[in-house]
Amino acid sequence: MYNRAWQRPVELQTYIGDYRIIGSTDEAVIFLLKHWPIDADGAPASGRQGFLDALEGAESVDDARAAFIEACIQLEMHVVEKWGGKSRTGNY
Repeated sequence: MYNRAWQRPVELQTYIGDYRIIGSTDEAVIFLLKHWPIDADGAPASGRQGFLDALEGAESVDDARAAFIEACIQLEMHVVEKWGGKSRTGNY
């Protein structure tokens, strides 16, 4: 399942002015491991481990994409599901 492109990329705003477009499961894993926000105690913010756990149990690329979106929304990032016309907004 790794390195498989998603049919619809996910655009997210990590903080004001920083937008990212994630287009595959591989890109999502890299984003979570290298760019996921850090809590005040220096640990990765919530949602990251949940996505990695969901990825292990994901049966399809669509399942992995949905788990990534949910992890971002839990952190209140602004998420736009590209080419699907959907937008979910958080306060991150």
